[in-house]
Amino acid sequence: MEEKKEEIKDEKKKGCICSLCCLIKKCIVIFVPGIIIALILFVIIEAALVPTSKPKFCGKCHEMDEVYASWKKSPHAVNRTGVEVGCIECHLPPKDKFFSHLTAKAYTGAKDSLLHIVGADYDAKEVRKKVREHMTNEVCLKCHSKIKDNQFDKDIADFHDEMVFNPEEGTEPAKCIECHADSAHVRDDDDEDEDE
Repeated sequence: MEEKKEEIKDEKKKGCICSLCCLIKKCIVIFVPGIIIALILFVIIEAALVPTSKPKFCGKCHEMDEVYASWKKSPHAVNRTGVEVGCIECHLPPKDKFFSHLTAKAYTGAKDSLLHIVGADYDAKEVRKKVREHMTNEVCLKCHSKIKDNQFDKDIADFHDEMVFNPEEGTEPAKCIECHADSAHVRDDDDEDEDE
């Protein structure tokens, strides 16, 4: 009688082990290819992000000719340090926030492409106005956070502290773009007159 109980226990163990092995095999068959496909897609997306993140790519669209040309004259493109600040650094979420960056990049690219094909004529003045409304100080301060601690010119540090970082109570902080409109895009005098 006890031998039969032992046999039943052994068969149950074997059955459990076989079930576990089958489950593991199914998981391997499903998850390993999924992981491989995900890695391949990640590599493809990363490879596509490199060329499409360069200002020259943004400037290829004929509607962006003027914008690209104005950026090329700006301190963000040409400066004494040799650091080039491209379009995506100011106009998309930071790259280190991969999924929000990728989502915003895909959405913006699809929207701009669709509007280019079926939308109304490109109104540079209206687009510039919308961009200025949505451009926040946080975008500028990602790179220029040390303006508060300017060791070389205390007047500049104090001015920025008063206007941007600690404005009078009840007063909105000044937007960086109000004083530094030509930092990212240097426009001809004719363009500036249109803005006013």
